[in-house]
Amino acid sequence: MRRRHNERGFMATEWVAAMGLLLIPTFVLVMSATRVPEAQAGAQTIATEAARAGAQAASCAEAYKAADEAATRLGPDLNVKLKSIDQTDTVWKAGGGYTVHAHVAAPVVVLPGFIEFKGITLDASHTEPIDQYRFIDETACG
Repeated sequence: MRRRHNERGFMATEWVAAMGLLLIPTFVLVMSATRVPEAQAGAQTIATEAARAGAQAASCAEAYKAADEAATRLGPDLNVKLKSIDQTDTVWKAGGGYTVHAHVAAPVVVLPGFIEFKGITLDASHTEPIDQYRFIDETACG
């Protein structure tokens, strides 16, 4: 069999098309797929640590401040972009619970160093029990 002259270099064209249409999108999906569970775990960690800091504070006002500081400090450490925390469900009494809801932005598509599309917000919450034998003279929190 004799090869036709005009078919030279056709394999290189197929290789470039395969790289562009198959391998690069697969790489982007693999790099992005790890970001969402990582952001969810970060949101849960922020909610847990902020609730713990709030439950250990001396008063309700100090609890809000301690939870905010803990959440703000942990965001960059966990590579998570903290949008907000919500502390409205708290029952500030001995034996009650200090609840924090954390909201973080999770990137959906990421090309390291080039593009990062923020697509979804992930939420997590945690209620930390306040010590049952603790003396608290405040009746309302907020």
